[in-house]
Amino acid sequence: MKRNQFLLFALLLLSLQSLGQVADSPFEVYVMNYRFGPKSLDYFKVNNIVVTNLFAENAIVEDGSENRVDEAKVRNTLQKLFHHADSDGRLVLDWEDKDIFKALRDYPVTDSRYKRAEAEWRKLIGIIREMRPNVKIGIYGIPFNSWYETNIDKYNPPGKYDELLSLTDFLAPSLYLAFADEEVGHARNLQYIRENMDVALNYGKRLNKPVYPFFWHRIHDYNKKNGYELMQIDVFAAYMKFISTYTYKGYKADGVYWWEALSKKQNLSKANGLGGWAKGLVTDYDSYDALMVKYATAVVEELNE
Repeated sequence: MKRNQFLLFALLLLSLQSLGQVADSPFEVYVMNYRFGPKSLDYFKVNNIVVTNLFAENAIVEDGSENRVDEAKVRNTLQKLFHHADSDGRLVLDWEDKDIFKALRDYPVTDSRYKRAEAEWRKLIGIIREMRPNVKIGIYGIPFNSWYETNIDKYNPPGKYDELLSLTDFLAPSLYLAFADEEVGHARNLQYIRENMDVALNYGKRLNKPVYPFFWHRIHDYNKKNGYELMQIDVFAAYMKFISTYTYKGYKADGVYWWEALSKKQNLSKANGLGGWAKGLVTDYDSYDALMVKYATAVVEELNE
């Protein structure tokens, strides 16, 4: 009897440890709620790609203001996402207003504009901690990324964000590609990922926080030529593999957030892919959803090699 109880306990422990892990890989892949179709969601469920939650700006700020926390709105949205006081899960805070997000980047910690921005972040995190203490919190995009190494150093002076990031449970920097391999070369994009990962992993190592970068299967719309174009499936999967294995002073990312836009119309607006590789594959959202399954399958296979 005791032996059977021990075996049941061991199986339960293994199942809990595997939550978020892609098949046999220890690397965790998360996606955001409401952003993928039914075929993708079915595939995610079978392969331990976990659907989780995001707080965008419209769930945070006062109406008519982009730089002040609306406590009632935050509490209302939290209640909808996490129904019970003891609910757990993950929540990324995505608040990119220039006076709140970029103020942290652009001003020294002694500047009143920095202090005001940090105070709003502290207020937001404090509300969530008080209402849902078991929910794990991360801030999207901090430390800050850049294509240029000089800007990476400029935006991220040593230890600048220690106090703010110490309030979170994990780091969620952005690694979206601003340029396609066809424009700048694969080696230059890998350099961009390494340089930005070094900063994030350095913070993670010092603060003892897991790192979960955001990555997208499209080129960032900052790019006027190829913005929003689909990467080739194998290229995307290879980048996900690189992110999963890259090490800085013995520290690696624990997982990744695979980004997807919320608007189906937006996702269908550019579906031919870089150089037209996907032309004709997507005729409606159902076929787009099937294409996302192909992306997911390639990622799972890469991570399990």
